[in-house]
Amino acid sequence: MKTAVSLSRTIPACVLVLIALSAPSSALGTSDGAGADSTASNPSGWRRPVDGAVVRPFEEPRSAYGPGHRGVDLAAAPGTAVRAANDGIVSFAGQVGGTVHVTVTHAGNLRTSYSFLSSVAVRVGQGVARGEVVGTTGGSGPDHDGHVLHFGLRIGDRYVDPMTLFSPSDLTRLVHLVKAQAPDETSWSVASERRALQASLALPSAGDSSAAAGGDESHDCGDGVPFIGAAVDAVCDVGGWLGDTAGDALDAGLGFVHDVTGIATATLDDLRGPLHETLSTLRKLSDEAASALARTPMGALVLDLVEIGRRFYDTVTAECSDDAPPADGTGGSGHRVMVVAGINSSGEAGDRGPTVDLDVASLGYHADDGEVRYFSYAADGGPYVPHDTQQKIEISAQLLLEQLRVMQREEPGREVDLVAHSQGGVVVAYFLEHLYHSVDRTLPPIGNVITLSSPLQGAPLATAGAEIRGSTLGKGALDGLEQMLPGLPPSGSDAVTELAEGSRFMRHLWDRGLPEHVDFTTIGAAEDLIVPANKISVAGASETVVAVNDLNEHHAIVNDPDALRVVRAALEHRAPPCVGLDTALRSAVAPVVISRLEHTFGSGTARVLDGAGR
Repeated sequence: MKTAVSLSRTIPACVLVLIALSAPSSALGTSDGAGADSTASNPSGWRRPVDGAVVRPFEEPRSAYGPGHRGVDLAAAPGTAVRAANDGIVSFAGQVGGTVHVTVTHAGNLRTSYSFLSSVAVRVGQGVARGEVVGTTGGSGPDHDGHVLHFGLRIGDRYVDPMTLFSPSDLTRLVHLVKAQAPDETSWSVASERRALQASLALPSAGDSSAAAGGDESHDCGDGVPFIGAAVDAVCDVGGWLGDTAGDALDAGLGFVHDVTGIATATLDDLRGPLHETLSTLRKLSDEAASALARTPMGALVLDLVEIGRRFYDTVTAECSDDAPPADGTGGSGHRVMVVAGINSSGEAGDRGPTVDLDVASLGYHADDGEVRYFSYAADGGPYVPHDTQQKIEISAQLLLEQLRVMQREEPGREVDLVAHSQGGVVVAYFLEHLYHSVDRTLPPIGNVITLSSPLQGAPLATAGAEIRGSTLGKGALDGLEQMLPGLPPSGSDAVTELAEGSRFMRHLWDRGLPEHVDFTTIGAAEDLIVPANKISVAGASETVVAVNDLNEHHAIVNDPDALRVVRAALEHRAPPCVGLDTALRSAVAPVVISRLEHTFGSGTARVLDGAGR
């Protein structure tokens, strides 16, 4: 695992900061003369990233989540070179919510951030010297028009006024802030930096449309599109989720539906006016009234088109690489791995034999050296059968915790990656959210977490099953169908019930948010019928949708070459491979259409069975 800065555990953080702020330029920076802010005029040893005046100062929020301005905006014409304020290591370089940022970690538990860039000139893990160019200005974002650089400073997790760096007379204040905090002895991660930027600048992330739109997180509606159906007992903030950009997203969605499905442009144009009228109404109504309108065909179509437009935007603006290497057995993380299979899997050899057809060797793991373990759904950690996978997910997550403790005893302190398929990703998510503590020395350090086609926002088919079972004749009909098709997981099993989008389990799965320093990557297939790719999202995670092009994309994804390229990139902390326009369109449209059809099937079948039972 990469470490930004090695800090002595015996030196108080306040001393480190005092040294960093008062040391001469020969120790802390270069004297290349770049920019007007030289060492001679700035005895603190720090330099301003651009020379422009402060056009918006730092405004400390009254609470951790309150309004404020967690940084300063410095005037800078588009294309201005942005320079590192001091020596450090790049801990983030890329996009969050379609905007470009760089974060540099410095000695003394300090992090500087350079936001709303038009380009990046550094990569994660790279060492930079004071005054070295990290990117250029010109990017725009919330309340930033492309003519400023947003410059931030964190001490630990707390944002403070970055202009303090350039004012030696204010050193007492800065040292006081640091003194109350312990040195940062943990490693930074791309995921934690992404989440910090998202939170501080109110940026959207994959699967978190409500953050972009100003949605109310107190609603039990998940992080994505507000799910509105009979299975949900909470009213979603539909108007809040739609936000100010919904009109543009709706128009884009109409265009993408035409591109993918071939529906005539004239037909879509006829719908455009009524759709925008419905959108306008949805944004004005109360929560209860908007939820009722959203259940109508026109309201549902509006939500779907807005989601399609936003999904395409997220895909084409996401950080990616054109030269990500294939999964060919080279590279990898150098960690051990725990592979977690999904529902209805089986493991005849317990933790030593494959439970899912994942080519671990192509990802750089060496099974012969004991690097690979397979999670067992059995209570004793041994061989298991499909029935064992249908227990409550909380029970499976507890078993995962115990089996990881075994790995820690085998090789204390060696990092373990978690790679999961389907329901296995939800087991991993519950473990991370509700059972894992980074200070628990009985557990191994968690390295990379990667899920493949996992219903991290619930599964529409499970929702449909819950609605049908709740109808007058539904339970008997499903029981009969499942007896004829024994390969189907029982719709009434504990696991399937919890995987329904409106279940209490799913509504509270992500209550805490991803743990710090966990790099989470979620991968989906464009036309997965079992777990549509719009249900794989996690706020703060990296997300990629690939075109698997197989009859059963849900199962084929574990050995799809493009999906494995994404896995390798995640293991090596690289940007994921870029996808083509065709895949971007398909991954925007198909998952939304599939989800809608499955929801419609569930509610429609339930109504028919209710009618037949009267």
